[in-house]
Amino acid sequence: MPPVMTLNGIGVLGFQAILGIATAVESVLVSIALASVLGVAGPVLGSFIAHVTIVLIPTLDVHCSPLARAWATAHQLQRGAA
Repeated sequence: MPPVMTLNGIGVLGFQAILGIATAVESVLVSIALASVLGVAGPVLGSFIAHVTIVLIPTLDVHCSPLARAWATAHQLQRGAA
């Protein structure tokens, strides 16, 4: 599920706007820095890095944390029963 759909679904549009602005700022700064080093590929890589660091990693944390807690709880219950 795309991160935007997740944020819309849980009603945090303000946070989504902040992430969008932060992604844009980081993308421009990193793209400019990488363009001088890598040429045309710099802006593409800069946009990718911005998306991964600001949007993808927090989204994975939101999706994976409940799964990790559920697994840890089930694992603790198994260890307690044994």
